[in-house]
Amino acid sequence: MDFRGTYRRLSFNNLLDSRSFSLETDLNFRNIKLIAGYSSISFHREMDTQTSLHGISIGVGTHFNMLFYPVFIGKAQIYNGAVEYQANLQGSITRRVLCFIKFYKFKTFDELSLGIGVRVGYRFANRGKSMLRSPRPIPDG
Repeated sequence: MDFRGTYRRLSFNNLLDSRSFSLETDLNFRNIKLIAGYSSISFHREMDTQTSLHGISIGVGTHFNMLFYPVFIGKAQIYNGAVEYQANLQGSITRRVLCFIKFYKFKTFDELSLGIGVRVGYRFANRGKSMLRSPRPIPDG
């Protein structure tokens, strides 16, 4: 079981300003990850009043045993009168180099992101030997 808190801010040409915060837990079952939590979003558009919504966050994730070892996570935050969608596909090119595709949708705003990143690990001593540990490539998305 994992716990996670995320904060996102989205601003687009002074037409949309959105802030979102969520607390989530992951229940891991072999190849399946179930995600549940609480989410809050605050947004306003140009010439519009600020709106705050609260709701639940649900999602599912899995990984595939194939080239690049891709991990998929899909989530929906369900508010009263609005739904926010997120999807993330991430793979490992090498042990340290990752690539990803992210999709985000809230009301009429859609975003697709492509990227490449580097995994950062840490060292610790284990029985007198130094071992390199690296977090699992499952994204927080």
